[in-house]
Amino acid sequence: RSAWPAASCCTAGERPRPASAAEEQRRDEKLKVAHEHYLRGTEALSQMDYWTAAEMLKEAARLDPRVRNFTLLAQAQAKNPRWRRHAVRSYRQAIEMSEGDTSTLHLALAKVLEQEERIKEAVVAYREVLRQVPGHATAEEAVARLGGSAKAATSNTARSGLRDILSRRRQ
Repeated sequence: RSAWPAASCCTAGERPRPASAAEEQRRDEKLKVAHEHYLRGTEALSQMDYWTAAEMLKEAARLDPRVRNFTLLAQAQAKNPRWRRHAVRSYRQAIEMSEGDTSTLHLALAKVLEQEERIKEAVVAYREVLRQVPGHATAEEAVARLGGSAKAATSNTARSGLRDILSRRRQ
């Protein structure tokens, strides 16, 4: 499904007018270029060339804002810790554009948020997975592990710090 309108309109209240042949041609050319970027991006992603994948998919999403383009862009961005905040944004864009079941997107978003130590937001995303797919094992385990509360946000960091202190004492 494309985000490009079949007809254009100038101001609110006007009836849509059919797109001209030139507008149709420009739109088709943009979609063709977007598809080429999508193909290059998926190829780069399969070869673990995440920088190239992200650049190609970013352009594909700009030219043709589809769920698949934003989803793959987010997957590429999530591979680099410096790009994870961008991955969060891309996953949210894909979710916003999606129709129907978004549990897979919410699960991926939750995992990235957890990696970013944005625990409250991760729990919300995991709970959305459970709302859509009751009994989802990964989401249930994550909510239980994270405590499902704001307290979990500091407990993970505190737990790893405590482990470091205890291991130093034992040495």
